[in-house]
Parts: sequence; structure tokens; C-alpha cells
Amino acid sequence: MNNDQVFKAERPPFWAFKRWSMNSPKGGKGMIRIPCFRIDDRWILTHGFWKPPQSEWPECHFTTAQQIYREVMLREKRKT
Repeated sequence: MNNDQVFKAERPPFWAFKRWSMNSPKGGKGMIRIPCFRIDDRWILTHGFWKPPQSEWPECHFTTAQQIYREVMLREKRKT
């Protein structure tokens, strides 16, 4: 299994950890995706979701990741 099969750039600034599972909530197999992004030397994981084989990310998951990204960046700005 190569790196691209478990960790992949999706849409800037988001990457995703990927893991196959035979126990998806609707039965059968699927892939668990965990979007994340990087701040300096830290990786921030946003949320996890099931993605059926051979399908694109549902747009709602990019929206969720983007909202979490904005919240984290706002907190980071307040620290300085």
C-alpha cells in the first residue's frame, strides 16, 4: 500500500487520511475519510465520514471542513 492510498491531497488546504472498511453504516464496504489541514508543524483533523467506493466527496463535507478551518484559524489569530 503506497502513501497515496492512505493520505492524499484533496482540495487546498485539505488533505485526507483514508481507510477501507468492510463495515460501513449502510452495510458493505466503504472508505472512511478524515479531512485535515496543516498549521506550521501541526496537523488538525476536522471530522470523519464514510465515502462509498468510486464516488467523489460530497460537497457538504468540504463545507464542514472549511467551517472548522475558519474557526481554528480565528483561534490561532487570537493567540498572537
